[in-house]
Amino acid sequence: HKYKNHQSINQLIKLINCSFFFHLVQKLAERMKEEIGWRRPIIGLHARGTDKIGDEMDAVSVDRYIEKLEIIRDWFGLPSASSPQKTIVFVSTDDRRLLENLIRLGPQRGFEMVYIRDEKRPIEGDVPLYRHSKSNSEFNSTQSAFFAIVNVLLLSESDFFVGTFSSNLGRAAYELMVARHGHHSIGVSLDISWTERVC
Repeated sequence: HKYKNHQSINQLIKLINCSFFFHLVQKLAERMKEEIGWRRPIIGLHARGTDKIGDEMDAVSVDRYIEKLEIIRDWFGLPSASSPQKTIVFVSTDDRRLLENLIRLGPQRGFEMVYIRDEKRPIEGDVPLYRHSKSNSEFNSTQSAFFAIVNVLLLSESDFFVGTFSSNLGRAAYELMVARHGHHSIGVSLDISWTERVC
């Protein structure tokens, strides 16, 4: 099978909807929103990289992501490239190189990129998800899971979505976005369509 099945998406959504767990994650998400400078309108961008590229999907270039961001910005009248207030983009990715390129190129194209730092691969000036004195080698799986879930939650709170529907996390974020907003949210996939089977 080329793509993984829907089971992981359903499990993630059930976990996020668990009231006790959701309270903890929501509290952390709200703190992260304050620290990274979250403000509306905001576009959520999810880019799955690393082990997924090559085996499951082709890599998507930074230019293609920015092109889709520009289409959404211009179509819905978000702050333009010439506006003093840039359009905010929340970036969730495991692809460090793509993140660095988005941070570098985004402001030139009228976007302000905000994101949560993955402490295993910090970039100078990042806002950490966890403030502690442990070394990166001690970053554990629980923290990694919280990192992923908080990113999905914030993606679902965005006003628009750009990503790849071949990614289970991308699909979960979009499903939660639709449920949260109560209508068919604006989502753009750079690989497969929503209706294609991921199995």
